[in-house]
Amino acid sequence: MSSASPQLNSSSCPTGEASIPTSFASIPTNISYVAVPGQNVTERWMVRCCEPYPVQLVDGCWEWCQIDPEQERNVSQQLLEIRYDACFRNYGRPLSESGSMYHFHSGAGAAVSARVSVLRSVVVALAASGVVALVSGT
Repeated sequence: MSSASPQLNSSSCPTGEASIPTSFASIPTNISYVAVPGQNVTERWMVRCCEPYPVQLVDGCWEWCQIDPEQERNVSQQLLEIRYDACFRNYGRPLSESGSMYHFHSGAGAAVSARVSVLRSVVVALAASGVVALVSGT
């Protein structure tokens, strides 16, 4: 192991919904962001869904990026969660990865923790497929 780039020990990272932090001291509080458990800031699904903002690592266990203010405009927190969940899955994030937990922070002031469980993701996917079935007439 090189001393220039220390390896992170993923076993020391918190797990489970109860471990989702309510904030991260090193991320500015005046921006909105999404954070997910992970240590690979080059993961395609995270990079693509965060564009044009870079994916960064915080506290050694969380990948995060700023949420584009244009995406937030006139959109509920729940719809924003659904958009990110769909984007992450569309670009290859496995549903089982880290329990599909997310943390959203609103730069408007209040921190909002959104714990998206595997069950919730499945419910959203089923609801979306039901709408598609109704629209297509099958």
